[in-house]
Amino acid sequence: MQPFETKLLFKIGERHGSRIVIMGVGNELRHDDGVAQTIIKQLEGCNSDTILAVDCQDAPENFTSFVKRFNPTHIILIDAVDFRANPGDFEIFEIHDIESVRITTHKTSLAVMASYLRQETSAHIFIIGIQPADSSFGIGLSQDVKKAVNLIVGSLRTVLNCSTQKNHTLKV
Repeated sequence: MQPFETKLLFKIGERHGSRIVIMGVGNELRHDDGVAQTIIKQLEGCNSDTILAVDCQDAPENFTSFVKRFNPTHIILIDAVDFRANPGDFEIFEIHDIESVRITTHKTSLAVMASYLRQETSAHIFIIGIQPADSSFGIGLSQDVKKAVNLIVGSLRTVLNCSTQKNHTLKV
């Protein structure tokens, strides 16, 4: 098991009875800021009665009612986050951690939205942040971020036990 998978298992805990929402946040028209949309597309085959992967684009606040109706025990936010690491590096952050990192493309702060969802659902919420190389206007992910996508998707599928026919590995 990879170290990232171990961290995910620790955050999610025992899956029995868990209802997990994965919210992809970002803008595909800003290169690496679209990393979450790419991950969500690859996880669509995991959707079930207990797992819901949602492409929230750059307005996750528009999906809070939808998420609340799913009644999750866990919410995983995925986003490009500038935490001053090497491009393609990724980390798991708690809600209070993201107030200190730079997120520039969203209308509503992820920390504010996550706090609201925690209050409304009592779900455990954490963020998988991926360090972008390029968030300028344009389409397509950098090579380093594509590698991160493959690792993150593989780890999520393993931890969530959702092997799927839609197994698209990005060419790097």
